[in-house]
This record gives sequence, structure tokens and C-alpha cells, in this order.
Amino acid sequence: MPPKRRAVVPSSCENASKISACLSAAMPMPVSRTAKRSRHPSGEAAVQVLEKLGVNLVFHHVAQRPGKPMWFGVSQSGPAVFALPGNPVSTLVCLARYVLPALRAAMGQAPVEVPRIALTAPVDVKAPLAFYMPVKLKSDDWGRTSAEPKPTNGSGDFTALAGTDGFVELPPGPNTFPKGFVASTKTRLTSL
Repeated sequence: MPPKRRAVVPSSCENASKISACLSAAMPMPVSRTAKRSRHPSGEAAVQVLEKLGVNLVFHHVAQRPGKPMWFGVSQSGPAVFALPGNPVSTLVCLARYVLPALRAAMGQAPVEVPRIALTAPVDVKAPLAFYMPVKLKSDDWGRTSAEPKPTNGSGDFTALAGTDGFVELPPGPNTFPKGFVASTKTRLTSL
């Protein structure tokens, strides 16, 4: 069986006619596709074009930070469409959290076991949204691994991810998660 493909709509598709041409070319593909999605008007145009191309909305917005503006739909011919947020940290979180697991499932692979790991420092979560905190993995003298929080300056701060190993998922706030809180990891950046 040939490998399944996905199309990525280039960021050069910035107006409705260009977006329509890019997405129309991608629609015959047999499995998941991704499209740029953001608060920018071109993101709204992408969603409108997807709907005109027969992609039915399943959900729009997820209760998480970063990555809240994600859009997901299914075309009338079957393939799933992920419209990812435009900011780079949001895009990476949504790719790791939703797109890669969907692609693995489409290939018949078993879900990846989600390891749990303790935080090395407290983390404040103010919003009532699940929060994905970048972390650096640390090992102590006994070989136990823990997660050192590495906050960013927002979902556009891609350079803050340099030197991190992945993300931990923290429950919705408001809450302060203490040092030692055990969180689920979502991805190792090196495994992308």
C-alpha cells in the first residue's frame, strides 16, 4: 500500500483566490491535509474556502493555550483537514497533539504511550484552558527524569523553544501547579 500523503498550504496563499487555488489542488489527496489558520484575515479566508470546497466543520477552537484557534473538518469525500494556528508555537503544539496522532492512527499504528513527568518548578496557569508548557528534561543522580519549565513570551516566540525537549500538558487554570506536580508529556521535539 503506498504511503498516505498530506498537503501543506503555503503561507504565500494570502487571499481568497490564491487560497482557493492552493486548497483545490490539495483536495484530491487521500488523507489528512493541513492549512494555515490564524486570526489574520487570510486564516478566515482559508476556512471560508474550505467550506466552499465541501469540508464540513467538526470543531473550531480548542480549550488550550497555545493553539486555541485550531479548526478541524472532514471533506465530503472523506479526508480530514486540520487548519492549524498561524503562530509557530501554536502550530507545533497542535501538530504534535492532534495531527501526528491522527496520521499515526490513519496508518494503523497504535497510540503512542503518553509518559508522565514531574515538574522541577511551580507553574501558574491563569486561563481556564489546558496549557502546554515547553520543558527541558533533566535527570538526577538516581536517573529520575523531571521537566524543567521553559516559559515563552507567547505563541509567536518560536526561538524560546531552542534547547527544549517537548511540552507538558497542564490542566485548565486558574491554578498554580507546584514543584513535583506530575504532568503528561505530549511530545519530544526531537521526535517530530
